[in-house]
Amino acid sequence: MERLVDLRNSIRRLLHRLDGGYVRLLYAGAIVTTLVMLLHRSVPWLASAALLLALVCVWSTLPARVRPVRVYAGEVATMTFVLLLCLVSVEIALRWLIPPGWGPIRYWQPDREYNAITKPGARGYAGVYAPRGVVEYFPLAFSSQGFRDREFGPKADGEIRVLMLGDSFTMGHVESEDSIPKQLERICAARLPEFRISVVNAGMGNAGPVEELGLLRRRGLALDPDLVILQFFTGNDLQNALAAEGRWLRAEPEDVQADIQRWQRVKAAEMAFVWDRELRSRLAMYDIVATRVIGIDAIPRWLQSFRFFPPSSPFVRMTPAHRKPTLEPALVEWYPELAQGLSIAERCIQDMRNDCATRKVEFLMYCLPPKPEMFDEVWQVDIAPSAEVYERLKACRILDAFCEREGIRHFSVHEAISAAGSMEKSYYRFDGHLRAEGNTVVAGRIFEAAILPFVRQRGHSTARLVR
Repeated sequence: MERLVDLRNSIRRLLHRLDGGYVRLLYAGAIVTTLVMLLHRSVPWLASAALLLALVCVWSTLPARVRPVRVYAGEVATMTFVLLLCLVSVEIALRWLIPPGWGPIRYWQPDREYNAITKPGARGYAGVYAPRGVVEYFPLAFSSQGFRDREFGPKADGEIRVLMLGDSFTMGHVESEDSIPKQLERICAARLPEFRISVVNAGMGNAGPVEELGLLRRRGLALDPDLVILQFFTGNDLQNALAAEGRWLRAEPEDVQADIQRWQRVKAAEMAFVWDRELRSRLAMYDIVATRVIGIDAIPRWLQSFRFFPPSSPFVRMTPAHRKPTLEPALVEWYPELAQGLSIAERCIQDMRNDCATRKVEFLMYCLPPKPEMFDEVWQVDIAPSAEVYERLKACRILDAFCEREGIRHFSVHEAISAAGSMEKSYYRFDGHLRAEGNTVVAGRIFEAAILPFVRQRGHSTARLVR
């Protein structure tokens, strides 16, 4: 007992010699550490509670000059203000100096039934890679109705309204007015001047058939369209259909596998991943630290180590096959995941067709194959080492056969793109997306294959067509 008393007196003499500011700082650090331990799953409740009790006992040994609560509150308030001021300054500097973030995190919002749909009023950027690793950015602005387009009111008398569904090809990795829907709208105005034809850009980057069905039901049908045109990109729409269920094709790299599993956790409203996504979409500093410094999953995983965040299973990692992911649907021998992705896509297309038929809306679609399948010179370079493994345009033929069986009107655009000239004219050199010139070709083909037949089918066979 005497030893304990001597130890207590020794501590008191040491604390009396120390400056009050150091004592308060040490004590505050000990309190914070104990609270963190109390909340962390790896530390037993009993050990944390015992340490907290010990700190309370130490409080009684502190000299009176370092115990006032007002002093603690004032110092904490000052430190908090200085810290916030520094963080705000860094955030402003980063937004000014570093290129803006881009990708679907800016304009996606989770949807439990349809995986994701557009976020009304969202702002973001689409990026395409240019020579020497430079990224060229195009602003994305979504209306309050959830489209990369202007606001649309009730349909005017005599107006023909066309809704274009698709992924980033329809949304456009170009300026808004150079996208396929907006170019189609201008072509209609120029060549059918007696008609008022509005074209709605309902494209969403990284979307697949599941998300496009959601966009039609949640956003598109509310605009009362007369014609719905679906763009199907065979390069990743089967993958996107699988991703909506948390699965992926065998050639998908590990970062894509992680993105799919991460989004499933956001969709399931796991708070650690929901908070992480919201912070990455809003704060440049957090996004940089999370994605480039400590790892994109580090913070949500750390949060889930605390008791008030429900834990989740670790991510599954599969070694990807050494093939180009966008050419998986062109494989001669399909494996089960490809067939499953096709089955999901076909069901979604059938639902879109049926929803449109119920409202007496015309529905048709077209397939857009990836760039290597468009041009002979690219196909020979990319496929030469394993030509026997691939069948060029296989996925397009499968989708065309499906449309024939289901009685869905369809047309192709790849012949028009291939005939338009060199690949460099239609596509970005280091990116698989269409340039504005390529979009012009596609818009012209849609006008000939979809708009003109629709106008004539509606009894306007004598419509004056301007060449």
